[in-house]
Amino acid sequence: MTKITTLLFDLGNVVFKWSFESMFHYLSRRYNTNIENFQKIFHVDEMYKKYEISGISTREYINHFSQMIGIQLNKTDFEKIWNSIFKEEVEGMNDLLQLLKNNYQLAALSNTNEIHCTYMKEKFKILFKHFGHIYYSHIMKLRKPDKEAFDYVFASLNIKPEEVLFFDDFKENVDGAKNIGLHAIHVTDFQSILSGLKEHGIPVNLSV
Repeated sequence: MTKITTLLFDLGNVVFKWSFESMFHYLSRRYNTNIENFQKIFHVDEMYKKYEISGISTREYINHFSQMIGIQLNKTDFEKIWNSIFKEEVEGMNDLLQLLKNNYQLAALSNTNEIHCTYMKEKFKILFKHFGHIYYSHIMKLRKPDKEAFDYVFASLNIKPEEVLFFDDFKENVDGAKNIGLHAIHVTDFQSILSGLKEHGIPVNLSV
C-alpha cells in the first residue's frame, strides 16, 4: 500500500467557514429587500463556473450578477457583497494544520475567483501560511471535480494520486477525486476531518 505523503484540502467550509446565506443577509440589509428574493434568484450557473476559471472577466461577472439580482452594481459595491460570504476559521483547524505539517506535505485546492482569492488570502493568512502550495481554479483555469485540476496538482508536486488524502465539503468533488485514485473524505464538520485522518492511519492528539 502506497504511503500517504500529501494532505490536500479544499478551503471553504473545510479550513474556514463561508455561506451564500451571509451574502443574502448582506444584500437584504444593504438594499432593504426581503432576503427570500435573493435566495430565489441567485444560483451557481455557468457564468459563475466560467468566472472561477477566468473564462470571463470580473467586469463581465459583475454585469451578470447585477442582471441576476436586478441591481446595477459598481465594482466597489460588488466586492463588498461578494466578500460578505466569508465567516470565521473552522475552530481547531489552525492547531491541526500546525500539527500535520510536521509530517506531511500540506496543499490546498480551491474553486474560486480573483476577488474572493484576494480577500481570503488576507483574511485567513494565518491559516494559509501552513500550506506549502495553494492552487486556485481561476489561476489554473481548471476547477474541481475535473480530472485535469487534480492532474495539475500532481504534476506540480510530483506526486501520485494514491499518495494523496483529499478533504472537501462537496460530495461531487470527493467522488471525482476517488474516481481517479485519491483517498478522499467528505467533510461535514471538523470531526469528520479528524475521523478521516484516523481512518487513514493518521491519528492526531487534538482537543477541540
